[in-house]
Amino acid sequence: MPVTFWYPQKQEENQKYPLILFSHGSFGVKESNLTLYRELASHGYIVVSIDHTYQCFSTKLSNGKTVRVSSEFMKEIASENPQKKPEESFIHFKKWMDIRSGDINLVLDTIIENVSNKSEELDVYKYIDTTQIGLIGHSLGGSAVLGVGRQRDDISAVISLEAPFLADIKSVDEKGNFIFEQSDYPIPVLNIYSDASWKNLRNWKQYEENAKLLDIESETIQNVYLKGIGHFSLTDLSLSSPFLTMLLDGGHTKNNPQETLIEINEICLSFLNKFMKK
Repeated sequence: MPVTFWYPQKQEENQKYPLILFSHGSFGVKESNLTLYRELASHGYIVVSIDHTYQCFSTKLSNGKTVRVSSEFMKEIASENPQKKPEESFIHFKKWMDIRSGDINLVLDTIIENVSNKSEELDVYKYIDTTQIGLIGHSLGGSAVLGVGRQRDDISAVISLEAPFLADIKSVDEKGNFIFEQSDYPIPVLNIYSDASWKNLRNWKQYEENAKLLDIESETIQNVYLKGIGHFSLTDLSLSSPFLTMLLDGGHTKNNPQETLIEINEICLSFLNKFMKK
């Protein structure tokens, strides 16, 4: 599974930096939020981003083989309708979350093991502080990191860029309602939303837990709504392909993409600094 690291340009001897793992959305790529990675790296974080094989648009493996998105996954996404077909959605959600959490846990466990063993395979390992780990994800990646943040006890904070708590859905009742995990979310969490979901948080079944967090906002439960942008404007696609972003966002995108990304990156950095920097 391909991963890439971003880290401070100048490392001080014996200095350790917090680790941030990023998980992209459906059909995304590990470079989807480059401006965010660079912003975090310039402020003393090490970022590792994953290409989720068969769920990313395209990736190249270590043997040189190019792997594109799975046609089965594309069909599942295209048929997805939690409001009308909740039972089918529940099956998809569980499948996707199992795959994503497996990827994330594998990467984290491998990094932790290599740091612990003082591996010299990658120079970056000697600078990682494995006692400070944060997670960020966009869309399906956001759902995945929200799930892993609840599952593991070594995660300090989670940021979700517009994603429902899919991993917290335990079943579907006879009326077609999702049954969610009832315990409080255990660590600081920041949810960032665009016009794509904000007005529907209390209506869409899969966002029920997100809606509840709006009512119990606190220092450790934060929600941010960015008006005038769409779902894909939360990624760097808005810089590399503004027209495609506008099409995918269905006309929601109205704000300057560069200014939007600067704002998103500043919000994320401030949140992480508050809960991760010792």
